[in-house]
Amino acid sequence: MKFKTKSGSVYEVDHATSRIRRLSGTHAPTNSQGKDGEWHHYHIALIELGARAIIKWHSATRRATVTTPIVEISNG
Repeated sequence: MKFKTKSGSVYEVDHATSRIRRLSGTHAPTNSQGKDGEWHHYHIALIELGARAIIKWHSATRRATVTTPIVEISNG
C-alpha cells in the first residue's frame, strides 16, 4: 500500500512484514524516518484517509512519527 500526505510525502507500507519507508517528499525526512527509500520496521502504523498517520517504530532509538493528514491511499 502507498499513501500521500498533505505536505507531499509519499510512503510505502508492507503490512505483511511490518515495514514502512518514505519514498519521497518536498522536505527532508525527519531523523525518525531515516533516509528516503530505506525500509524500517514499525510496531504500530495507524493509517486513515483524512487523518495524520501515526507510526510507532520498532526501535528503542526512534519513538514515533506523525505525518500531515493523508490525502490519498492506493494499493499500488
